[in-house]
Amino acid sequence: MDNPPPLPNNKNPDSELNNEIAEGQPPQPAPAPGHVAVPIPEPRCLLYKVPKKIWKIDEDMHKPTYISIGPYRYGENGLDSRSQVWKEWCKNEVVKKLTQQADEQIAPVPPTVIDPNSIPNLWDNCFRWNDILLYGNQLPFLVVREIYKLLHPGVDPNQKVGKVFADSMLARYTRRKLTNPGNADSVLHLCHKLLAPTPDPSRNGGGDGVVKTGQWRRATEYRNLRVKFKKREISSEGKAQCILDVKVVCCNVVKIPSFDLNPESWRLLRNLMLLENMNKHLGGHVTSYCHFISQLACTGADVSLLREKGIIVHGEASDERAAQKLCNLCDEIIYDPTHDYLKSAWDKLEKHCRHPGWLVWAKMFGYKDWKNPLVWMATLAALALLVCAILQTMYTIKTYQDQAKHRART
Repeated sequence: MDNPPPLPNNKNPDSELNNEIAEGQPPQPAPAPGHVAVPIPEPRCLLYKVPKKIWKIDEDMHKPTYISIGPYRYGENGLDSRSQVWKEWCKNEVVKKLTQQADEQIAPVPPTVIDPNSIPNLWDNCFRWNDILLYGNQLPFLVVREIYKLLHPGVDPNQKVGKVFADSMLARYTRRKLTNPGNADSVLHLCHKLLAPTPDPSRNGGGDGVVKTGQWRRATEYRNLRVKFKKREISSEGKAQCILDVKVVCCNVVKIPSFDLNPESWRLLRNLMLLENMNKHLGGHVTSYCHFISQLACTGADVSLLREKGIIVHGEASDERAAQKLCNLCDEIIYDPTHDYLKSAWDKLEKHCRHPGWLVWAKMFGYKDWKNPLVWMATLAALALLVCAILQTMYTIKTYQDQAKHRART
């Protein structure tokens, strides 16, 4: 494909489109002139290249399967020819809208692309469901809005485009209603906003004085310490609206929304964590959740336990395969334990698990040998002998006391 047409001479290089794309470091706020207060704008969610160390972990995960878009995808080969035609059409039409170029500078739109049957099929089956969530395949949201205007003239793109993702792509992860999608800087940024944990006052309780979140225990270890796991239902109006709404009740009951482990969810979470790592002002709630679930279910036994509770759903060949994928979920991702939204939940569970009574319980009844019925029979027999010995001792003492009283009378 030829190089994209240059911006017109009267266009400021620091235009709205260019400000959405960052090749290097985020721009610094302008200094205030004199002593006049200048409002600081909200930091933008900038687009960077995928770091090489992340790329090398799984190169196929970061490669688009059909549509290659975004500022860092230009000039890549190997995709379907129809993708190149679609890209050419988007370049011509969207750049015309954004830069106000003259009509004579725009090549005619290929008729095979503007066919009403080909565009929805391309949008629904390829563009929306697979490649649009790749971090390295992101476009500024203003470009996505212009594309939607071309596909559906006269329709508000903010609500419609956002509703597509909220009701279709993210339906298994969140029930949160979309309020203002225009605030998102990219499609992945919109997904990040929808997957923010629901405000919960109980998260403020506990964790007093805790500087950072420590290592989460395995699910089976929590079970041995009398911690119960329950599935938490999510809804659009309830206190749990997305999969990140993990809650600890009564210090030993953990309520976790169901998580469907599949290639789509794995890719979504990896790209959201990468977005957080590259834009620190977004926070790290997705990274904190992935850190929690990957440590909680790091073995096949842990996955089996959570699967029986309905908390984890997967289509892998075995629970061990699913656990291996969860273990690799946070590879090369920077995690900040001092800004973990689950800090208070970890503190509550840790205080429960370190209680001496529960530690003794775990030592006595946490062994796998207790699953053998012969062990239980032997234990009951030993208890019966112990009771008989106690009764025999009591009767012996009573008999001795009765004899002593009889001698005293005589």
